Amino acid sequence: MRAGVTGGRAVTLLAAAALLAALLVGCGSGGGLDVAAVQRAVTREASVAYPTLGVGVTRCGGAGGQAQFRCTVHTATVPLHVAVRTTRNGRLALDALDAVFPNVAAAYLVRANASISALVGCGTGPVTVAAPGATLPCTVAFADGTSETVQVRVLDAAGDARIETPGAPALPPAVTPGGGVSWSP
Repeated sequence: MRAGVTGGRAVTLLAAAALLAALLVGCGSGGGLDVAAVQRAVTREASVAYPTLGVGVTRCGGAGGQAQFRCTVHTATVPLHVAVRTTRNGRLALDALDAVFPNVAAAYLVRANASISALVGCGTGPVTVAAPGATLPCTVAFADGTSETVQVRVLDAAGDARIETPGAPALPPAVTPGGGVSWSP
C-alpha cells in the first residue's frame, strides 16, 4: 500500500530529480564538483518538494570527487537524507533516502482497513519523515468504545507502508489430565 494523498503516491524528491539533473552540471573552477552549488540546489529542490517542512540549509558530505554522496537537508522538525549520484552522462540525480508523507494519509490507510468505524490519529505533527523500516504509531478509537494502537511501518523511501497490528494473544497451553492439575470429567 502506498501512503499518500493524491493518486496514492507520497511526495518524494524523486520527482525533482529530473529538474535537478538538468540544473547540476556546473563544476567549480578546479574541474571538480561545486559543493556549495549542489547544496544550494538540493535546498531549493527540497523547498519546492516539501513546502510544509520548513526547509533550512543542506550539508553534503564526501561530495569532492565521489560518484555518490549523501546530503542532509535540515528542516524545522527532522533532518531529511538524500543520496546524490552522478549519472552516466555526467549529470547529478537525487534519490530520497527517507519517506515523507502526511500523517492524515497514514490515518486514512489505517481507517480504510478497520472493520468498523473508527477515528484514527497518527504521529505528532502534520508530516512524518521516516527512514525505511521505521514505524509510525497510530491510535484507533472504534465506534464501539474500544481502542487499539497499531503501527504503520514505512517500507521504502517512496512512502510504501503497511499496517502492523499487535499480535493475537497466545492461546494458553492445552491442559491434559494428570500431572499437577486436578481434572474431573
